[in-house]
Amino acid sequence: MKFGYNSNEACKISSITYRQLHYWDKTNLVKPSISAATGTGSRRIYSFIDLVCLRTAAKLKSEGISVQKIRKSVEYLSGHFPDQKKPLANFIFLTDGDTVFVLTEDPKTVLDTLQSGQFVVSIAIGHMVEDTEEKILSLERSEELTGHVFEVFIEPDKDVYLAYCPILPGCVTWGHTEAEAYQYIKDAVEAYLTDMVADGDPVPGLGVVKTIEEINPVIRIRGEKKAATA
Repeated sequence: MKFGYNSNEACKISSITYRQLHYWDKTNLVKPSISAATGTGSRRIYSFIDLVCLRTAAKLKSEGISVQKIRKSVEYLSGHFPDQKKPLANFIFLTDGDTVFVLTEDPKTVLDTLQSGQFVVSIAIGHMVEDTEEKILSLERSEELTGHVFEVFIEPDKDVYLAYCPILPGCVTWGHTEAEAYQYIKDAVEAYLTDMVADGDPVPGLGVVKTIEEINPVIRIRGEKKAATA
């Protein structure tokens, strides 16, 4: 799987709209861990754990819990369990559509984060993690079936990570972390290909194309396993 996921990928994997994603970020319900939106041209980059949080929040919302109640529950858990940095990815949630409970390490103890109601629906985080992985693999499988793969290398170089695409001469960048380097080389490849299309230059493996959509570039790290096919 990838190091990070942009807003479009996060929406697809979590089955939420961009408007919801943006609102949940701005109201501190689920913020991107890898890279935050800091202004025009910046991009939100979410980690795998962030995706689990998004999917948990989306599941609670689908069961009738308002965003305000979800946020209140997260605030309660963050205050009472300060070592749990991502409550939405670290607890088993239960809801009756009106209130939100969580299971503790003691199976006989259930915390009512909103102080009312009885639980009937359980959101098991273990299952949510597995389901999120399946969603990611499904997205990657779909991308590889419809797009053209460009392999990139990411290598440590002193205090940074160097990233480059061998098939595109001069397409080189770097980042302070592997995740950052991956996002930068992904942007660099897409920009490089956009320029090739605009100049009418032949794209390796495809020849001359008229739009970037015809390429639908899929950026894969060299050595990374392909998504399993059915």
